[in-house]
Parts: sequence; structure tokens; C-alpha cells
Amino acid sequence: MGKTLGELADLVGGCLEGDPARTVQGVAGLQEAGHGDVAFVAIPRFKTLASATKAGCLIVPLKWRKGPPDAALIRVVDPNRAMALVAAVLCEPLPVPKPGVHPNAVVAPSAVLGRGVHVGACAVVGEKVRIGDRTRLRAGAIVADGAVVGADCDIYPNVVIRERVRLGGRGRPGEDTATGYGRDRRRRRTGRLRDGGPGPVRRDADRTEGEG
Repeated sequence: MGKTLGELADLVGGCLEGDPARTVQGVAGLQEAGHGDVAFVAIPRFKTLASATKAGCLIVPLKWRKGPPDAALIRVVDPNRAMALVAAVLCEPLPVPKPGVHPNAVVAPSAVLGRGVHVGACAVVGEKVRIGDRTRLRAGAIVADGAVVGADCDIYPNVVIRERVRLGGRGRPGEDTATGYGRDRRRRRTGRLRDGGPGPVRRDADRTEGEG
């Protein structure tokens, strides 16, 4: 399922610095990546890890100075979005689970589940949550009180959708992530935060923004 760097650069609309014929097979974090992997860096505080990575290709912001000598660079406006697109074409898709609620899942009585929804083992659906048609909550996912998840979403294992967050249709939050608070997942006294901004998160398909 490998792709050339030229194909990936075209996919994300980026500027490639490296051999367009070079092939990569997967995606990984900066520390785990090998020569056949793509990794990404979006903010300067990870520049030390980025300079030491063994990744074959780095997705970086447009103004990123330079990468490791053996790594190609793909410069893009939005590294997070670009990495999501790359992961979608390089990674094998997860199996599609059958609709239904696993016996070990917890669904609040006031929650509303759409048609064809899957709620996996140990997943938790809070009070007054609304889940759109055909959405999949995989094992261990949590949708907290008052949250709204649109149709055709795939919520990966251990993802946390925080209180009163709205996730638009076709969303794909990655494994072990939290949507609705800052990166450290701690609740601040000023209320629900996303990357330091106040207010509940609203996520519409391809973008996330704070409300209020």
C-alpha cells in the first residue's frame, strides 16, 4: 500500500523537497518512525525530536527551516490536515463493526442513538448525548454528557469526546485523543478549552473551532 513522495505531495498540495520517486509505506510518530515512514511536526517545540527522527519523510509547516539530512520534506499550510490525508491512504482501514450495542458498553437512558450505530465494548455514552446514523464508537471510546456526534463518524478506541462538544458528520478522531479540551486534557477553571481557547468545540467535517 506504499505511495511515492510525489504522489503524497500532490495529495496534500504541498511542496516536496526530496526524491518524488521515493516510496514510503506507513506513518509513525517522530521517535518511532523509520526510513519507510512519514511523520509530521506542526509546532516549533518539537524541533529537537524532528531533527533526530529517522522518518523517510517529514510533513512540516511552510516556514520550517530544515529537517534531518536523510529525510525528505513536504511543506504544507496545515500539517495536521496533511498528515490525516496521508494516513488515510497509507494505513489499512479498520474493520467495519456491525450495528448494535456491546453488552459491556454503557449507554445513558437519555442518550439518543441513530440508525445503524455501533457502540463497542467498554464504550461510554453519557446523558443527553446524540449519536448520528451509522456512526461507530469503537472499544473504550467515551462521548461525555451533552455531546453531539454527527452521522457516519468513526470514533476510534479510547477517544474522548468531551461535554457539549459537537462533532460534525464523517469525523475521524484518532486513537487516544481528546476532543474539546487542551492537549493535556485537564479541565481549566475558565471552562472547556481547545488549545487554550474558551468555549465548547464545534467540529464541522474538515475544521474545528471554538464557540463563544
